[in-house]
Amino acid sequence: WEEWCGHPVSEQDMRDLTAEKVAPLYKAKYWDKVKGDDLPAGIDYVVFDAAINSGRVLSTIIALFSLSASRNLSL
Repeated sequence: WEEWCGHPVSEQDMRDLTAEKVAPLYKAKYWDKVKGDDLPAGIDYVVFDAAINSGRVLSTIIALFSLSASRNLSL
């Protein structure tokens, strides 16, 4: 979170985070990077979740869903 907001944060700052505060980070670092808006409904959330929780989403998604690498999905 400190990297995203550009300054040190306290434990209380972290406890005070809300979904509204962190939404731009998740959109920029995960949703946009996997091109969530271009994916089919349902698959978009699976890919988004995998990006957040595994980090190596591209190879996993290609293997599971046989997506073309030409979609330019990357993290």
